[in-house]
Order: sequence, then C-alpha cells, then structure tokens
Amino acid sequence: ANRAALDLPLPPHLVVHIGRSIADALHYAHTGAPDAEGRPLRVIHRDLSPANVLLDRSGQVKITDFGIARALGETAALHTRTAMGKPAYMAPEQVRDGRVDERADLFALGVVLWELCANRHLFKKQTDSATFFAVVEKPIPAISSVRPQLGAHWDEFFAKALARDPATRFQSAAELGAALAMLESIEGTARPED
Repeated sequence: ANRAALDLPLPPHLVVHIGRSIADALHYAHTGAPDAEGRPLRVIHRDLSPANVLLDRSGQVKITDFGIARALGETAALHTRTAMGKPAYMAPEQVRDGRVDERADLFALGVVLWELCANRHLFKKQTDSATFFAVVEKPIPAISSVRPQLGAHWDEFFAKALARDPATRFQSAAELGAALAMLESIEGTARPED
C-alpha cells in the first residue's frame, strides 16, 4: 500500500466489519466462555485498544492480550485501586472509581471505532492525567464534524457507544453488534479482498 493510502481513514464498511468482529469476540468473552461448571466466566478484557486488535490479510479480526483481563463470574462489577489498561481507551467509570463491567469494554470499542473513522485520537493527550481528564470531561466531537460524509446514523451510534453514563451506553456486545449490523445495511458488507 502506498503511504498516502495509509494516512486516510478507513472506509465505513471496513470499520463496520472490524467492529462487528470485535463485538462478536467480546460477546463470547462476556457471555460464552464457560468455567469448569459450565457457567459464564464473564471475562472483561480491560485493555481493548488498537494495539490489541489484529487484522490478517483474509479479513479475520482477532483480539489479543488478555493479560489484565478478569473474570467477573457472578459479581456485578470489578473494582480496582489502580488504573489498568491504556488511559485513552478506558471508560469514564474505570477512570473515576475503578468500576469495570462488560460496558467498559464496549466503551473502549467505541473509542477504537471512532478513531478508525476519524483517523485521529479521540482522548489521547500529552500526559496520562490530561488523557484521564479528556475521557471523563472533554466534549466528544460528533464523528460527522470530523468526517462530514458519515451521516447522522454514525453520530447516533457513537452517541450511544461513547455515552459516559454506562446505563445509557450499549448494554451488551450483542446489542452493539446489532447496531453495527444496521450500519452495515447502510454502508455495505466488506469483502475479503477489501
């Protein structure tokens, strides 16, 4: 690929493809991975970022680095005393009080997809403290203000994916995946050669 092509944001149908694949993987981690008794482990990645998403030449998308992942099992949420993960992809509740459940992974996925659409960082700043402040307080630009060719349907998707209140965010990876499926019906389906 030439250098100019690498500096362009991804076409929307490829963002949808990558997002749906990640949402499917998170859905399995959150609801499908069983413990020894067959109960869902509820594995929370806690470090979803572009560095932990791999894409091969055939279009397969993989999530890597479950090194700080935790299994919630039957507990409602995990509370941590130290920040775990990359600050620019942490959910606001993770930054504020260390509370993490499945919705924190969904927020991180929203950030990854926003950045793929915009071809720039959403929250990353010069220092971790400035990044944490941006995650919790700074206004989130509508994606259409960065890429006007993306319609209101993308703005609606990101408003929900990046909701700072986890109660108004997508509640499951399956719900987020269904929203991406609706976007796919508008943007088109990615082919392996894409």
